Parts: sequence; structure tokens; C-alpha cells
Amino acid sequence: MTTITFKVDDEMKKEATELYKSMGLDLSSALRLFIKQSLVTRSIPFVIKADELTPVLDDVVKGVNMSEEFTDVKSLMESLDA
Repeated sequence: MTTITFKVDDEMKKEATELYKSMGLDLSSALRLFIKQSLVTRSIPFVIKADELTPVLDDVVKGVNMSEEFTDVKSLMESLDA
């Protein structure tokens, strides 16, 4: 058996530990399940969805729903105050 070390912020670890505990798992067991399922399915074992930013990026690509362009800070600030 080997040990894998990775970094995650303290709050994320705390929340994940609590979540998995409520399911009867410790953090190590949950991570082993993730890796095992990845190997079985030969994939990430859950659907990865883009966040709410995707529609905004689509608009940028299409050039729609964009704000006007500003050439200086003064005109930007005037627009924001409008």
C-alpha cells in the first residue's frame, strides 16, 4: 500500500470529512472509492459541468450582450453612474 499526499484548503477538508462521515465513510475511504470508480469506468466518475460562466463565454464568442467599449476611465465611470 502507498500513501498519496495532496493539498486542499482547511475548510474544504473539514466539509468533505463531515459529508463523508454522514455517509459512514472516512475521507481516505471516500477518496479510495473515487479512484476505484475512475479505474472501473476509465473516466472521472461524475459529470463535469461548466459553471454559470459558460453562457457568458458563449455570448463573448458570439459578440452578443456585450457592454460598450471604453477608451478611458472617465467614460467608464460615467456609464456606471448612469
